Amino acid sequence: MLGPTQARYLASIKKTLLQIFPQTMIYPGDQTRFFATDISGVLLSDYAALANRIFERDLQLRYIQEDTLQDALSPFRLDYLKSILDGIPGAAVNRDFFPICYFHNLMMWAMQWHEGMQKLLSLLAELELRWIWGGLAVAGLVITVIFWTGRCKFRMAVAGSILVSGAVEMVLQLVFLLSFQTVEGFVYRQLALIIAFFMTGLAVGAGWVSRLNLSPSKPNVVHRLFMAVHALVCILPCGLMLLLLLIHGEIRDFLSPAAMGWLFSILSLTTGILGGVHFALAVMAMAGTGVAREKIGGGFYALDLAGAAVGIPAKRQPV
Repeated sequence: MLGPTQARYLASIKKTLLQIFPQTMIYPGDQTRFFATDISGVLLSDYAALANRIFERDLQLRYIQEDTLQDALSPFRLDYLKSILDGIPGAAVNRDFFPICYFHNLMMWAMQWHEGMQKLLSLLAELELRWIWGGLAVAGLVITVIFWTGRCKFRMAVAGSILVSGAVEMVLQLVFLLSFQTVEGFVYRQLALIIAFFMTGLAVGAGWVSRLNLSPSKPNVVHRLFMAVHALVCILPCGLMLLLLLIHGEIRDFLSPAAMGWLFSILSLTTGILGGVHFALAVMAMAGTGVAREKIGGGFYALDLAGAAVGIPAKRQPV
């Protein structure tokens, strides 16, 4: 039995295969198996013909017998699966930088975890990107006006900045990993390098701020520097989106896998350095506001982790 989430997942896989292979066949079962070829007459759904091939080729199969094929390839099963997948309107094609099958797989896990999360992702999936970007732009403008006019306390503004920074950095790490996997076809080795370079960047950024010897008696300098860095944190994703499009298009054919790995590691390092500078300046900007010093670092770290947790499901799909 297929639910709507599973059906959309399988329909996207089927439509994607049909972009390349004119002959496709789906064998239903506990695990749905897709077969595709550009040669006609190779893929069969007749269990008797398949059983005859087993006999003719003297295949000593242990788990696949004629009765197994008869059950799996019964006309009822095949017709049921075909009717379900053909009834999915607007099934999207899975592409390099539009991995809709990744999103559908995420939906299936969310459905098992909590029904509310699945509904939220379904709502986001139905929204056009222009409305999402427009909503984020309006929300950012409203928040900026509120803080700029002094209607919100300074401590809340800095705390909100840490929350946003944590979400942005987590989203970028996921984008780096998925983009590298899309370009090169593997990710597990690069996963360790991207995370290691990001953590190194955090340490480098925080250490650089500590060596600036910014005087606490001049808070305006710290505040202006902090706001400039926060602006860079917000602008960074836009620049990286353009760079990733270039990597996927023009740069991709001129770089070896090793060079591509170093490129993504450096991007992760740059993101980490900016995050470390931002966090350290936020701690310095909060000094002198009446908050106990021992609470600033721990509180900001909790907000940073909370923002990262929000950023994980917020990354609906790569650019």
